[in-house]
Amino acid sequence: MTIPEIKVKISDIEYNTQSIAELLYPDFSEKNNTLPFKERVFRAFPQLAAAIKLGMTKEDIYDVVKKMMCSEYEKNNKEMKEREKEIFYKLSVFQSAIIPKMLDLFEVEWPKEHPEITCYLGLYAVFPRNVLTKEYWIHYKTAEEVIMRASVHEINHFILFEKWKAMHGYTLLEQPSYPDVLWFLEEMAVDPTLNIKEMQEVAPYPQKAYEVFYSNTINDNPIEEYIIKLFKERENMADFLNKAYLFIEDNHKDIITKCG
Repeated sequence: MTIPEIKVKISDIEYNTQSIAELLYPDFSEKNNTLPFKERVFRAFPQLAAAIKLGMTKEDIYDVVKKMMCSEYEKNNKEMKEREKEIFYKLSVFQSAIIPKMLDLFEVEWPKEHPEITCYLGLYAVFPRNVLTKEYWIHYKTAEEVIMRASVHEINHFILFEKWKAMHGYTLLEQPSYPDVLWFLEEMAVDPTLNIKEMQEVAPYPQKAYEVFYSNTINDNPIEEYIIKLFKERENMADFLNKAYLFIEDNHKDIITKCG
């Protein structure tokens, strides 16, 4: 069995800037309401809450964020490098225990063309990922337990994507993103696949999908409960993923309307 090596690196400032700035662009919150993105940014970076004004262009917002990023990276460089070493040590358990168990659960082989999974440490209010390149980004000051939980969450997405690709193929150059059906499946599958006994034994970090999937209903039942039920009743992982995808596809417009 191929097991990817876990790498921890300091994030690129340019990527970090773009990731934060786009959450503050007016049209972003209009398109995606699954999380309170702007509120999270302002809570994480109060200096941006004071600097970002109504009527600013995307270019103005980007410039404000870039200035803050350059200042914070320079000021916290030593601490970030120390954190890089600490998190690398903590994530070593993924190669020995967590990833092998998750691959068994999803009944899939890890792709040999991706020998590494990379965790980038930077200044993030939400945690971006890329299931194509097997990379994810996190705030360097995040508590260790939260980093472990978030890492399990993101690697779950990577492995689910590889299972889906093995089942159906995937030729697009961009990863599934909101509001793609496959994006919703990735996010909703976190709860049932990671909270089972087998996974909690090696990764004891209880997981939840987005709160909007529990608080909104279809036919008076929480949306997430449909996904959990399909997982419990699965014949195998492919059966679960196919049926969950079909459920989301059949209710796609309703889910977007209710969940953002």
